[in-house]
Amino acid sequence: ERHYKHVVPVFGNGLITMPLQQWRKHRKVIGLTFNQQILNSFVDIFANYSNNLVEKLEGNLGKGCVDMFPVMSQCTLDTVCATTLGTEVNAMKQGSQYILWTSRASELGILRLVNIYLHPNFIWRLTSMSKEVDLISEKINHYVEMAKRLSKYQLENSSESTTDNEISKKKIFLDHLIDLIDKDSEWSNKELIDETRTLIVAGSDATALSVCYVLMMLGMHQKIQNLVLEEVDSIGSNSRDITIQDLPKMTYLENVIKETLRLFPAAPLIGRHLDRNVTLKNHILPAGTGVAIPILFLHRDPDLWNDPLTFDPDRFLPEEVAKRHRYSYVPFSGGPRNCIGERKLDKLGFRYAMMAMKIILSTILRHYRVVSTEYKSVSEIKLKFDVATKCVGGQKVELEKRFYC
Repeated sequence: ERHYKHVVPVFGNGLITMPLQQWRKHRKVIGLTFNQQILNSFVDIFANYSNNLVEKLEGNLGKGCVDMFPVMSQCTLDTVCATTLGTEVNAMKQGSQYILWTSRASELGILRLVNIYLHPNFIWRLTSMSKEVDLISEKINHYVEMAKRLSKYQLENSSESTTDNEISKKKIFLDHLIDLIDKDSEWSNKELIDETRTLIVAGSDATALSVCYVLMMLGMHQKIQNLVLEEVDSIGSNSRDITIQDLPKMTYLENVIKETLRLFPAAPLIGRHLDRNVTLKNHILPAGTGVAIPILFLHRDPDLWNDPLTFDPDRFLPEEVAKRHRYSYVPFSGGPRNCIGERKLDKLGFRYAMMAMKIILSTILRHYRVVSTEYKSVSEIKLKFDVATKCVGGQKVELEKRFYC
């Protein structure tokens, strides 16, 4: 909690950053907003914006290796805002200040985190960076507040002829959260805004980065890409959108995504506060200790993974997964305080991310092939310390149009 507070300007004071007692209350409520019916209603949204992305990528053809993250982050911001806020930000068509705000807030938050002399508030408050962070935070909060008011107005003024079932199908995350909070007076307006903001920032950035890394891995491993293309092509004509029925058929693509998340987890490092003594070999970590867990290194530990820098989707075949310790693979964190979506209570959050990635990637690969990337091996990819696992030189790949006989 002591260190997470430095990234509050990025995420808001939501599930990722809030103190334990408050987190328990919020986790229970937010877990209830992710049910399968709601997720299924998002498929058309993902498909629509994925089609827009395919059109946008036309502009990259013939330009060699191009950094995919800028356009991918626009696409995922569009989808996350549509499913979370019920609003169209049109980031792919018009660009988005929101991406610039969150990117700058992330940069400043990490800068403060790694510079101990900036940790004390009385010193931080004397810097120009503090004022910049406050301004960015105010802009982001204002954006979410406007969306919240619009969502509440639309719910309250739904046509009398609209059935409860039809309204339920049209509801997005914010609508359901407002419904639940109306029954719980302990939630403040600020808490609602912070939680919505957390989901937008964490959801859009993590998904965009992960999709880009998958494309890079496919560019490096053409035989694996051939298997993915074969699976995607078997689903049906690219003249129709991906449907909910198509998703379970993408088993190999799912394993490719999981292996990519092993090498490039959403968060490279997480922090935990020990509530009891923990014994590690001959050492005792006392209760109250702050512990940093480097997920990136855990996922590349040769004691846990054979040839850890080799990209092998077959690591995630059921029989291989059964051989491993459950915490050898934690791409979205792990334990009780994990990303919303890993426990049985709310695995739907993880399904949201997987659903988004499958639809975006399969739609791209129906139209394009990844010809190459600037990197020849995983070891060549230099990463930088950030809130998410980001690449120093950009996530560059070259695409070519696929043609069908």
